[in-house]
Amino acid sequence: MSLTKKIKDLKGRVNDDYIVSQYTVPYGIANNSRYKHLDELLLQDGKVINATLGPVDMSIYPFGGTNIYTVTASDENRIDIIATKVYGSASLYWIICYMNNIEDPLVLPSGRVLFIPDLGSLRQFPNPLS
Repeated sequence: MSLTKKIKDLKGRVNDDYIVSQYTVPYGIANNSRYKHLDELLLQDGKVINATLGPVDMSIYPFGGTNIYTVTASDENRIDIIATKVYGSASLYWIICYMNNIEDPLVLPSGRVLFIPDLGSLRQFPNPLS
């Protein structure tokens, strides 16, 4: 199957003929996922490639303020427990990681001071929840 017209990506570059289409998956503001603005490429063989921004590409800008949290002995190496305590959901651990430049969430020593951004303030551009 050959395409007669070359498809351009979001930056206007010409894609390979193997890519059938490229589009952005819709995203709702009520969703607290870090996977926003998800780009998908549909290939000629029917496979779909998902591309998202990684932790290096994303930053957290606390517009509303931050709280300070000191990791206790019972919280050591358990950022999911901390996220549950401060946000009510373990799945929001990534916000704490991004804010504090934590590369490995399984290495979190007791006594470390963390900056915890207000969840509501992260809905302002350019944050990942905006």
